[in-house]
Amino acid sequence: MSVLLAYCDNRFLRYTGKMSFGLYMVAFDLANTVAARRYYPHEAILSDCMFVAPGLVLAYCMASISWFILGCPILSLKNASIARLARRDAALAA
Repeated sequence: MSVLLAYCDNRFLRYTGKMSFGLYMVAFDLANTVAARRYYPHEAILSDCMFVAPGLVLAYCMASISWFILGCPILSLKNASIARLARRDAALAA
């Protein structure tokens, strides 16, 4: 069981989990784009494999950028609101 816990505690996997929704959205559009542009129609597997690795890297980079532009600021607003509500509740209780 400790091997599984060590695997799940990997920094890369935790970071990927944070931006998983953005990765899902970007990878979906990228997969549709790749499927629409087959350079070798008679060899579909070769055509798809040529774009899988660069497409995954591009999708990961785009999802990471979207996490830093949208995800982090929105979560910081949530945390600030929670802290403000806690201070208000403490002031009302006193």
